[in-house]
Amino acid sequence: MNPNDKGYKDYGGRGILMCAQWMESFSAFIEHMGPCPEGLTLDRRDVNGHYEPDNCRWATMVEQQNNTRQNRHVTINGAIMTVANAARLAGV
Repeated sequence: MNPNDKGYKDYGGRGILMCAQWMESFSAFIEHMGPCPEGLTLDRRDVNGHYEPDNCRWATMVEQQNNTRQNRHVTINGAIMTVANAARLAGV
């Protein structure tokens, strides 16, 4: 964790860490996550959680964009969703 890195405030500065096994061994990462499927990227289910097996998944860019701290959420028919997902459901 380098406080001089431009992304530090969004990750290390917020206390986001990578699990020790992954830090020590790329093989351990691959063992947990498998190789990256084409068209997907690594995503954290909980954007405030750590990079660790139970919190990471391979996700599409739409999934990634719907899982950021910048999103606004709305409730429609009892379902909480991002404004972007609500617009998609409405055909906008």
